[in-house]
Amino acid sequence: MIIYEPLAGTHIREAAKEAKQLSNQHNKPVRFTFNGVKLVMTRKKAVSSLEWEFNLVLGQHNAKHRRSKRHKEYLVKRKASVALKQYRCDRTVSRMMSAECLSIGETLNAVVTLSNDADDVDVKCDFAAIVNHMKATGFVDNAHVGRPQEVFNDPVTMAEYIIGQAIDCMKHGMPPHPMCKTFADKIEW
Repeated sequence: MIIYEPLAGTHIREAAKEAKQLSNQHNKPVRFTFNGVKLVMTRKKAVSSLEWEFNLVLGQHNAKHRRSKRHKEYLVKRKASVALKQYRCDRTVSRMMSAECLSIGETLNAVVTLSNDADDVDVKCDFAAIVNHMKATGFVDNAHVGRPQEVFNDPVTMAEYIIGQAIDCMKHGMPPHPMCKTFADKIEW
């Protein structure tokens, strides 16, 4: 028996093809583990059969995991985490939209909150509405991009830059980049 180790990132079909090729070359079965599933490829077995076998076993493992106490506990924690993030997001957006014009510091704090809480697939946020409101209140996307490094020593310029980067992310349907917090923490008001 030949032991085969697929490279990380290899799709099961490609791993099965490589195992089949090894089996044919050496006229021996090939054993390998793929995403925790132990598989054996032989000269007579089709690539599609091994792929089907992998998906079947993986499905059984997943079903068993979903029934486990550990997974159920995870779901409860995950639901609470998403609810808290959604609440903070909704509260932040509501504050942003209700204020005629937030101060630059409040806007920066809102952007940081959104970068932390809206960066979750289960948290819903209307980024287009936020972008439109921010632009209507005078903020611009990509503010100060391309300017010399020394201008960023000014806290207002740095805040406008961070907010401009956040607007650019949100206009593409993404939450502000998590680096917003790192940059915002360095501002000395």
